[in-house]
Amino acid sequence: MGDAGVTQIPKANQPHLTTVTIKNDPTIQPAGPVVVLNVNYISSWHGLLKGLQLLFAIICMACASPATHPGTSWFLCVVVITFIFTLLWLSFHFLSMETLLVAPNVNWLRVEFYYVLFATLFYITGMITQLVVWSKADAQKYFASSNLAAGSFGFFNTLAYGAETLLIFLEL
Repeated sequence: MGDAGVTQIPKANQPHLTTVTIKNDPTIQPAGPVVVLNVNYISSWHGLLKGLQLLFAIICMACASPATHPGTSWFLCVVVITFIFTLLWLSFHFLSMETLLVAPNVNWLRVEFYYVLFATLFYITGMITQLVVWSKADAQKYFASSNLAAGSFGFFNTLAYGAETLLIFLEL
């Protein structure tokens, strides 16, 4: 057949055959750090809260779009930015990156604590802004009910971020 990486072109009416040999050698160790999926994180309180935060953020984005008021623009800015960072933190923990990214003088739990603290504070401002702007709107105005629902789900997400802030604070 030939060496590895060399492809032979079959002649007319001749089938193309490829042979692959796989050897399982337990003595071979990986050259660098290995990413291990931390499935247990998803079922922990932190993982459940992150999943709930992502779910509430998707509902908030769906209900508040399009942003027709400046207050809604701020609310959606908070929701989208925290959605992205929460998704990154969920991936960070699910892939056990805290064991791979060992940096001197970096306490990942403290970094995450400050993130959820600021996310909670920003959600408070965004949620209040969203509810105040749309509670003054005419009840017959198009988008009023969906934007008030977005503010309400923003309140639930504020509670979820606040609960995670408290859980992380108790672990520090």
